[in-house]
Amino acid sequence: GHSLGAGIAAILGWMLRGKYPMLRCLCFSPPGCVSTERLARESKEFTWSYVLHNDVVPRLSFDSLINFRNDLIEMIARIKVPKHCIFQSHFMHMNEDSLVDLPAKQLYEKENIPK
Repeated sequence: GHSLGAGIAAILGWMLRGKYPMLRCLCFSPPGCVSTERLARESKEFTWSYVLHNDVVPRLSFDSLINFRNDLIEMIARIKVPKHCIFQSHFMHMNEDSLVDLPAKQLYEKENIPK
């Protein structure tokens, strides 16, 4: 399977392994958030995962999604100007530097976010 299909394949492989002991499971870019540590340990002998370069999907976990949500909410709260101004000035050339280096006139400091 690939992506979400790879996650489903990994779970089905774990479920069917008892009935089909020769079963092997190949997963291409499975989302990390579909498996627990226990499931990963129990299936490591018959499941192989392949991840290509910087694919973000296999690196997703419940905790990383919660952290992303919290960071996004904090960033939105820090914006001083109307939100459309941010998108107008940064949407066309959005990259990590443009997000990190937003001018001080557009963002409140983390310590000074209005309540």
